[in-house]
Amino acid sequence: MALLPLPLARQAGQLRVPARVGWLVPRVAIGLLLLVIAAEIYVRLTAPYSLGAAGLDYRTYAAAATRQVHGLPFYPSWETSGPYDLGAFSGAVLYPPPMLLLFVPFVWLGGFLWSAIPLAIMGGVVLYHRPGPWAWAAILAFVAFSPEVQTLYWFGTPTIWIAAFVALGTVWDWPGALVLLKPAVFPFALVGVRSRSWWVALGVLGIVSLVFLPLWIQWFEVLLNARGARANLLYALGDLPLLLIPVIASFGRTRSVPGA
Repeated sequence: MALLPLPLARQAGQLRVPARVGWLVPRVAIGLLLLVIAAEIYVRLTAPYSLGAAGLDYRTYAAAATRQVHGLPFYPSWETSGPYDLGAFSGAVLYPPPMLLLFVPFVWLGGFLWSAIPLAIMGGVVLYHRPGPWAWAAILAFVAFSPEVQTLYWFGTPTIWIAAFVALGTVWDWPGALVLLKPAVFPFALVGVRSRSWWVALGVLGIVSLVFLPLWIQWFEVLLNARGARANLLYALGDLPLLLIPVIASFGRTRSVPGA
């Protein structure tokens, strides 16, 4: 009879091991991923080639917005006059006309705020959701091992604002409709689609879009004239890791969110 508790003790010990592993593994992963990210940021801040590329996409769209303000074409003539090669650094303007409402103010506000504000929104929303350890590990893995996540902020690619709208949509619903400003990633606009505020925002966006009707015609010409490997919807696949970060934070949250 004295031996009976021994198997029970072994079983109890076996049950405790997975719990310990489940607590330890994501925290170790988080620590290692933070070291990787810190090293990558250090390289970006010190490598001459990287410093030269900082704000590359911001400068492209700031220049396009400046042209529009001064009565010159928003879309360069080489995009609307005939076929052109859509290379990685072609300097092409591809966003639909309503994005001018975002581009124009940052001509004066500058490139630092252009990248810093959506980064702060993303970070604030992730912290707001208080994701669990496994969710944190997944988020940091995207930042560490997806080359596009850091590059999008470093270049000032407008996608960082689309990601900010996704993030805000996980909290207040209606900002998710603004994701449609980049039609290639339209599924992420469905964040908050069940809310009335989302549909109101969609209606307002539709009304505002009518103001830019002449530019819409040019935008379609720009898309139809594009050639090359990036001239299809698959080019947006590189944006997915960044766009998924707030979604993961929302699903992995450890706090309740009003309206969720």
